[in-house]
Amino acid sequence: MATSEKGPLFIKSIDGTKEYKDKHFIADLFLKVIGEIGHQHVVQIITDNASVMKAAGSIVEAEYSHIFWSPCVVHSLNLALRNICAPKNSMQNEVAYNECNWIAQVADEVLYYQWIEEVRGRVAPHKNAKISGERNKCLKRFFHDLDDRKNVVVEFGLFSGMISYDDDNMNDRWTFDPILWWSNYGSKLPMLQTVALKLLGQPCSSSCAERNWSTYGFIYSMRRNRTTPKRAEDLVFVHSNLRFLSRKREEYTKGNFKKWDIGGDTWDEPFGGSGLLEIAHLTLDEPMMEISLGENDD
Repeated sequence: MATSEKGPLFIKSIDGTKEYKDKHFIADLFLKVIGEIGHQHVVQIITDNASVMKAAGSIVEAEYSHIFWSPCVVHSLNLALRNICAPKNSMQNEVAYNECNWIAQVADEVLYYQWIEEVRGRVAPHKNAKISGERNKCLKRFFHDLDDRKNVVVEFGLFSGMISYDDDNMNDRWTFDPILWWSNYGSKLPMLQTVALKLLGQPCSSSCAERNWSTYGFIYSMRRNRTTPKRAEDLVFVHSNLRFLSRKREEYTKGNFKKWDIGGDTWDEPFGGSGLLEIAHLTLDEPMMEISLGENDD
């Protein structure tokens, strides 16, 4: 699965039957796909937090210094909060529950951006030494040529100091979508604009890839188990990409077929609506937790 600012695209699936899925096998698969797409078009790869995936990501980073491996944010939060947000206290969960169960209690009442703005002592990212150090490391991996790196650092300084833009341009940062803002105003800083558009088009989770497991499970199941791997791959390819293309049509946002791939035959409550849309976008890696979310939502 590949994604960009224009949306996701299902590329292909791999039959891993009888294969020993170690870091070298997985890394080879990543490198082959990167070669097909072109390494200059790849910014990062996202997987779950399994140790074998992290090791495979390190191999890819060693091969291409400008490509980053990133753990799935949804999977990371799921692992971190699975006990904190447990619906019931238990012997195994007692300490974490007593200290952190307030998160579950106020989760629906606190907006994240308001919480961040109210943190005492918070400084702007370009004034934070740790953030600035990590940013410079990323720029060093992106730009190997010293002159290019120097130019992009200068451009970032002009941007963070609001030197290249007037007040109206900078005020639009709070009302425009980031990609739209950089597309409209970023031409004054061309190298930084290129980096910004690449990064802003990247997802932070592997949820779109995980949804294909449900599609594959629908096509190949206990009742439909004579389908060859190649046929199943072709059917998943067609079904997934048709679904992605349909989301770009006007009929997807209104009418009888509104959100057809999320709400089923109807988008009216309780079978559709914003509640089901939240669950659909928060694809977790724990099937039992998904069942619990669905039951609680009812």
